[in-house]
Amino acid sequence: MPRLWIQLVLVAVSTVAVYQFAPFAQFMPVDDASLSYGNPIVKEFDLKSAFSTYDPELYIPLTLLSYQIEYLFFQDSPAGYHITNVVIHMLNALLVLLLVRFWTKRWEVPLITAMLFAIHPINTEAVMWVSGRKDLLSAFFLLSSLLLYCRHRVSGKATFFYASLVLFMLGLFTKVLVVTVPLVMIIIDDLIPMKKRPHEKLSKWAFYIPALAFLGIAMIRKFLSVYSITYTQSILLACKSVMFYIKQMLMPLQLSMFYKQNTPIEITNPEFILPLIALLVLIFILLQSKRLGKLFAFGIMWFGISVLPNLANASKGGKADIFYASDRYVYVACIGIFFLMSLGISYVLRRSKGLQTYIVGAIATALLCVYACQANQYSVYWLTPKAYMQYVIDHYPKTPVAQTVVGLKELEEENMEVAMHHFQNALDLSPTFSVSRAHLGLALMKTGKVEEGLAEIQKIQEMKTDHEYTYTFLAFGHTLLGEYVIAEGLLNQVLSILPEDSKALYMLGILAEKEQRTPEAKAFYERSIASKPGDVRPKAALARLLRNE
Repeated sequence: MPRLWIQLVLVAVSTVAVYQFAPFAQFMPVDDASLSYGNPIVKEFDLKSAFSTYDPELYIPLTLLSYQIEYLFFQDSPAGYHITNVVIHMLNALLVLLLVRFWTKRWEVPLITAMLFAIHPINTEAVMWVSGRKDLLSAFFLLSSLLLYCRHRVSGKATFFYASLVLFMLGLFTKVLVVTVPLVMIIIDDLIPMKKRPHEKLSKWAFYIPALAFLGIAMIRKFLSVYSITYTQSILLACKSVMFYIKQMLMPLQLSMFYKQNTPIEITNPEFILPLIALLVLIFILLQSKRLGKLFAFGIMWFGISVLPNLANASKGGKADIFYASDRYVYVACIGIFFLMSLGISYVLRRSKGLQTYIVGAIATALLCVYACQANQYSVYWLTPKAYMQYVIDHYPKTPVAQTVVGLKELEEENMEVAMHHFQNALDLSPTFSVSRAHLGLALMKTGKVEEGLAEIQKIQEMKTDHEYTYTFLAFGHTLLGEYVIAEGLLNQVLSILPEDSKALYMLGILAEKEQRTPEAKAFYERSIASKPGDVRPKAALARLLRNE
């Protein structure tokens, strides 16, 4: 058996090697700005707001606190955020190694499990997406709490029990997934027996009560913010999700941030009847798993308990946006499957002799290398939003968010025809997707089709899904038509929603300059620059204005 420090170094180095390009990654347009560097709560280091707000559907104050600390040092530079994610993931992999050592005496099982966790492609999303921080942090506290609880079971010392409780309580403030800790403790009790002590069962209520409280807080907000499908559809989606996750952990092919459900959710649909049958078979195996061994049953139950809270996250954003899976939702659950894979490899290794041992070892090493190379290549796609979303489109073209993001990037690069093509694709898939329709209208106006562009944006208002940028784009169109009074009124509506919106202030400055209201124009440009220092347009406009004075 290699020394423990050698195993720890191996896991740490492997993690860094796989995610070596993470510091060069950009932010993703999906969630990163609203959750981290662009979040007003994060920018102002407001602890009170962090502990009294949602994200928008999860209660994650410690996650927001981590962003606040990073913003103090890195502002809107993504490198620091990505390095933090890699470091937390590395620590989690080391915790997996230490935790699994309590479950089995076979030294190779903890090492292989930790290596799989560190380098498997299915965890790339949680690591490379800044918004995946809540999954990383919650896993850190969950694994730390369980590690100390296992230490308590072995040593019998109450200190470890209470330290585990403290970490559990902290974890609840990162993501509600940590509520599974008391359930995992039950299967750990069966795996690591200890002498019963007075009031031991009563002391577990210290975990049960806060877990139930936080679960209640999370579910209330979830019901308010997430579109609800029928119970039957939820069960069918859950069955498909479970089997899909298992398949992706064994053969991680065509990974994506989005797995959108594009066919009817019906029992007669082969997409659901086959996973349902497979899941029933898996449940039967679980019921019989005691005969296969306690460790086998433990691995399956770890996966089942950990994945259960995330099965309710399938439907978001409306009837047109139903997702059956997300890679980061199995960031903790995958440990159960990796543990079973490690047990299988260990079983074959220990029953091999001579040359067979080297062959099995070489195959296991090759499997780890394949996973590591896949994860490394997948992380490269995450370096820029355009490259990643184009990758998603190549594998899942019926994903409106990906089509929209690529369209936005093409719009920034002034590739209007390509941008409009992607926006139209998104609208064909999701007609109520206001972001796509608004920017389609903007692209039309920039190509000279002002009336058509205004008509597209007005459709958003008719559907009552408008956003502040709806007024901004309408103002842009009316400005092109020379209708300055209408444009100014629309921009003032934006400021009534967001008093320091940089784009609206910049456009008001342009209108004021056109009407030769120089002092007002100067004030608007200065406010726009103060609101968004990185935007060069108001700076250029202000410089031009000052030169002409």
